Amino acid sequence: MSRRIPKLRLHKPSHQGVVTLSGKDIYLGHCPLGKKTPVDVEAAYERALHEWLATGLPTPGHTIPKIPLEAISRPVTVGELIARFWVHAEGYFRGVDGKSTSDLNAYRVALKPLRKLYESLSVANFGPLKLKAVREAYILTGLARVNVNHHVGRIRRLFKWGTANEIVPPNILQGLSAIEGLRRGRGERREGRKIQPVADELIDKTFPHLSRPVRPLVELLRLTGMRSGEACVTRLGDIDRSGSIWTYKPTEHKTANRGHVRTVSIGPKAQAILVTLIAGLKDEDFVFSPHPLGG
Repeated sequence: MSRRIPKLRLHKPSHQGVVTLSGKDIYLGHCPLGKKTPVDVEAAYERALHEWLATGLPTPGHTIPKIPLEAISRPVTVGELIARFWVHAEGYFRGVDGKSTSDLNAYRVALKPLRKLYESLSVANFGPLKLKAVREAYILTGLARVNVNHHVGRIRRLFKWGTANEIVPPNILQGLSAIEGLRRGRGERREGRKIQPVADELIDKTFPHLSRPVRPLVELLRLTGMRSGEACVTRLGDIDRSGSIWTYKPTEHKTANRGHVRTVSIGPKAQAILVTLIAGLKDEDFVFSPHPLGG
């Protein structure tokens, strides 16, 4: 998506070059009226523009939160860091379809205790002990050890982003990196339960109670290892039926935002299930339509 690049212009009352970035006017030096823009003003414009671009442009409908004038003379708070990071996150954590990924919601959950405990604290005063306090807040909610470690990692990445954008002093990130993840069997930390596949006999017992097309959908998931979200959005034209083994490459999957391509192989048994559903369908039609819902 193309972005409009703010232009250098003349502020006539002060005879200065000026550019507006994220709603804030940046004055760049004296520009004599009717004369060519001075080289130093052009250079100042280039620096301001590239520094602004390096922080990440806001997504459509969002603007970078304005920092009050009085904040210029005081340290940035944790709450302000979160607000500025969130604008970046809303644009960064998007899939190929333009929709927000699950990472955005994970950050939303991770940042709540941090904001509640330390919103008004200067980022320069956020150290390892305060990160441990946030970690204890996660533990008290009953989160499993692995999820607690993931959330602590997200807080560190928040401060890493702030360091890269010269919002957080570099020594703060160095201190936070000293916090190690919770270890299995060390202390009274709840361990998450590994999700196991549903036993075939249990799946078979559900079939008499499933409507069409839910039953063939479940059968296909069992035979191919597809995720339910991938199968539900499958259109006939998405399936390559040219070979003895059909293939399906979902555009929406867990690692699509990382540029990975996922290929699902559809063998003879799964093909037999699909054949009962695709008769009369066009390429743009969904294979698993919610109609009809009869048995």
